[in-house]
Amino acid sequence: MSTENVICKNIKDLKKIFKTLTEKGGLLDRRSYKVPDNLKNITDIELEEINKQQYYTIELSRTVKGGNDKRYIIVMIMRDIQLLNEKKKKMECVEIMRNLPEITKTSLVVIYTLGSNEEGGKSYLQNLNGLENHYIKKECFKFYDMRLFYSTSELLTNKMHHKYQPSIIKILRKDEHQEEINELYDKLTISDLNQLNKYCIDDPVVKFHGGLSGDIFYCETRSPNSGISINYRLVTNNSMIK
Repeated sequence: MSTENVICKNIKDLKKIFKTLTEKGGLLDRRSYKVPDNLKNITDIELEEINKQQYYTIELSRTVKGGNDKRYIIVMIMRDIQLLNEKKKKMECVEIMRNLPEITKTSLVVIYTLGSNEEGGKSYLQNLNGLENHYIKKECFKFYDMRLFYSTSELLTNKMHHKYQPSIIKILRKDEHQEEINELYDKLTISDLNQLNKYCIDDPVVKFHGGLSGDIFYCETRSPNSGISINYRLVTNNSMIK
């Protein structure tokens, strides 16, 4: 089979992507989604079949703390995000998004594998800035959040396990944990959340957790020399990409 007709040229890369998505501390777990056993225990044979498709979709839901609301996530893994070009409106992957009943409560994660060093490939920045004709660019404002990942540089390993990342990272979402966020004023003796250290909206930690502007990250670092250090960071709309 031609490598142009598969999601990943190397099936081992697809296996790594699935691991980063589904493992404990992986992208789905850190976004509070329960990963079903069939995804956690996916076999090499199943991955071979998935890899033959133009794209693969994972759809999950979770109950918001308190049980009064739900959140949804769609993960789309594909070779080329041109599949989401609006000129291909009849593509099934576009129709999936068009027919979402709860789009404002849905996070969209698009993972593409066509790199800039390949024929027809574009750099990460080109893909971010060149989506004017893509459905996800035109409709992303409706989603709860939308993130684009280039697999080779971002998801072949779980960067949250890197030795320089905090030992513990937790996210307080402004629309789910407002009570805990309000408690920080007294706990940290602050009058304004802007007094906290900041995370840019496109910081890898924020992106991996699906954080939005106004969310707060609890970061705990442990060192044999300096002990435990706790830091709270406010997510801002400022971008690391210029």
